[in-house]
Amino acid sequence: MSVKLGAAYYPEQVPRERWAADAAMMREAGFGVARLGEFGWAFLEPEIGRFDLDWLDEAIAVLATAGLRVVLCTPTAAPPAWLTTRLGTEVLPVGADGRTRQPGSRRHYCPTSEAYQTHALRVVAALGDRFGKHPAVVGWQIDNELGCHDTVRCYCPRCAERFRAYLRHRYEALESLNQAWGTAVWSQRYSAWEEVLPPANLVYRPNPGHWLDWCRFSSFNVERFLQLQVALLRKHTDGHWIAHNFMGRCDQLDHAALARHLDLAGYDHYAPPDTSPGDRAFELDRIRGLLGKSFWVLEQQAAQIDWGTCNPLPRPGEARLMTLQAVAHGADAVLYWPWRAPVIGAEQLHGGVLPHDGRPGRTFHELQALAAELADLPPLGHGQAPIAFLRGEADRWALDGQRLDESLGPDAYDRDLYQALWGTGLDVDVLPLEADLAGYRVVVAATRYLVGADLAARLERYVQGGGLLVLGPRSGTKTPDNQVWQEGPPGPLSALCGVRVLEFEAPGSSYPQSIGFDDGAWFAAGGWRERLEPAADAEVVARYLDDFLAGEAAIVSRLHGEGRVWYSGVLGGFDFADHFLRLVLAEAGLTPMVAPSGIERRTRQSAQGPLHFVLNHTAERKAISVDEDGVDLLTGAPCSGILELPPYGAAILAATRSASPGVLP
Repeated sequence: MSVKLGAAYYPEQVPRERWAADAAMMREAGFGVARLGEFGWAFLEPEIGRFDLDWLDEAIAVLATAGLRVVLCTPTAAPPAWLTTRLGTEVLPVGADGRTRQPGSRRHYCPTSEAYQTHALRVVAALGDRFGKHPAVVGWQIDNELGCHDTVRCYCPRCAERFRAYLRHRYEALESLNQAWGTAVWSQRYSAWEEVLPPANLVYRPNPGHWLDWCRFSSFNVERFLQLQVALLRKHTDGHWIAHNFMGRCDQLDHAALARHLDLAGYDHYAPPDTSPGDRAFELDRIRGLLGKSFWVLEQQAAQIDWGTCNPLPRPGEARLMTLQAVAHGADAVLYWPWRAPVIGAEQLHGGVLPHDGRPGRTFHELQALAAELADLPPLGHGQAPIAFLRGEADRWALDGQRLDESLGPDAYDRDLYQALWGTGLDVDVLPLEADLAGYRVVVAATRYLVGADLAARLERYVQGGGLLVLGPRSGTKTPDNQVWQEGPPGPLSALCGVRVLEFEAPGSSYPQSIGFDDGAWFAAGGWRERLEPAADAEVVARYLDDFLAGEAAIVSRLHGEGRVWYSGVLGGFDFADHFLRLVLAEAGLTPMVAPSGIERRTRQSAQGPLHFVLNHTAERKAISVDEDGVDLLTGAPCSGILELPPYGAAILAATRSASPGVLP
């Protein structure tokens, strides 16, 4: 099977006499992988320095006998009671309110604690020594969901001291810090390093430079903790990959920086009610872009979750659809969480592949059928998409610190543009800012809030060489130190874009806001708008239609070298973004695919040619036109002319005769 299915399993929570039955049922379901150990520290090391790994060895043997491979996790996400009781404040984190966070849940550790690192690395070394060359082990997961539950930023005295050391290394001289942070405001000037504290429990908003460096430092601490574990495991393992299960909506980490230490990016794929299929697609593309290659879903929802504002069951077909969406975006394996709904602990109401009674039900049979469908799927690859979408974590931290409108979270500047691209059916690579842009026909940079000379030069070279670049509002507003550029936005991008921002506002809903394009289309807009002064060689693509900005430029375009750049000074909704980007795609020679609303189309490569995933994210039957003869690899059914998909249905189409690229017209 080119796409592997599996589940998270917790032998320490299950009677031994159940292990063999569970392993046999996993194989009956068509699963090939089990993930173990991320919360088992208290059983692996029941007393300080005394290890009991025999039970884990036995569990792996039971699973291997049934034909399953194993992903082992380091158990550092949940320190045992003996550790937190013995060491207390030496290892426990402190919240922004100054209160020590207590044990009794999970993730209750400070990543900079040397005492915690010592204990954590000891158990990692023991696991690596015992299982690093185990033939049933295929890979390792470091910790579990780093940053979950607001645990990146610790405000303990130890972190305060480490923060000062980080700043000394970054700035060398205190005067350089004062300059970078602009401490002339509010008498914040520092005369000694010891005066610098974390930005916690403040009377009013923090200094922007102070805030941004604190965000960078906090992410670096978590990266360092991961790096220590990876380096130790590499000394013990032989041929095993090392990964971490990143999350969506975990905004406090620089995911790209952490991923650079890993062999494989992992992802936890869930669908709370407030996410759309396009939101999920963005996160899947983001994970694939971290290392520029296929990834594993290390946790995926199989039944209902227990942490949303409400928690509906996946409808018949939805678990299968989520799996195929992950595969369409680059997943080579999908592991469901958990194998069996927990009967103990804090997550008892979270559903699993099996219900609480352990007997196969609807979810088991649906995933069993999917495993059979995937059994003959050829090995999958992933070529470069025609469109790159740039994402920078520091931009998001800085935007979050100064929203100007509380409803504008840091994703507001990316969401509509990506959703519009998702709706075209064209493949998109979501990339870190430092990624190579060569070969991309279009780069959507959305809002690049913090822009230095290096990034500005890279973007200019991309456009000069024939690339098409899209920039959103607030781009080039700040320096990398989070100071506003003296010449005003878009700072060092001004000459490239052919525009200067004269004024900006977050007008809320009190003022009329609409945008008209030169082709006669018009759309409501809102949230953010800028008054633009185009250069003489720039073209106005769209104008404001009302209020005091009526008739003035809202979107400006400029030729530069062999390419073109667009600068939008306004936030709009999906319809606005869709119309805008279709103008860009037309110039790029990229033709959006046409299909009913709620239909997603993605392409992966195989030895037999491109495979086209067609996914129905709606509760309605959909008919989709297909312009070439093909076969659905999931069912073996021939397809020509019209593809019928049931509610939450999906197909993987392989052409049986050559045609122009793309399945849908």
